[in-house]
Amino acid sequence: MTAFYDNRLTENFHQEAIALDTNVLSSLFLDKMYWEDFMNIFSANQLLIDPIVKLEFLRGAFRVNAYEEQSKFLTSHRFTSMADNHDIQTKIYEHVFNVARIYSHQGNPSIPLGDIFIIARLAVYDQSVLFLTRDYGDFDTMLFDRKAIVSIERKLRNKLGPPEIVEHIQILQFNHEKYQVCLDTLPK
Repeated sequence: MTAFYDNRLTENFHQEAIALDTNVLSSLFLDKMYWEDFMNIFSANQLLIDPIVKLEFLRGAFRVNAYEEQSKFLTSHRFTSMADNHDIQTKIYEHVFNVARIYSHQGNPSIPLGDIFIIARLAVYDQSVLFLTRDYGDFDTMLFDRKAIVSIERKLRNKLGPPEIVEHIQILQFNHEKYQVCLDTLPK
């Protein structure tokens, strides 16, 4: 397989912590070569899993033994669960209603609840946590800065479609100034 990216861009955040979206985590789980290409790019980064992402990932385990396989994948690889205690949850809830209002006001009232919680958690963290996702609809540059895009080929198991696809992963960073501007423009 092949990965396409600008090495100069990825060197800028070579050792930053990275939170993964469910769609990236699923691709890592489904394709060993994809995992290897991904790890070649992000080998020095700490890979963070949000509790909502973990729930979304495990909720999709509908095959026999899939839940056990996916749970084992989360514990046997180099993932770190994001801190989740009462203080962090209180801060997340302070942001979750604002994020939901911002997206509704900006014309996206149907953003999934899980994505709202992920965005609210990223608002709690400082700017050193990056977020990797293939979702360009709910994770756009309204509240984030796009730092780079990494493209990785992935083999598909579906015999009806193409044998491989190229997935484009955007590397985002939550922007607190953009968030504040959006908050300031909300109707009172």
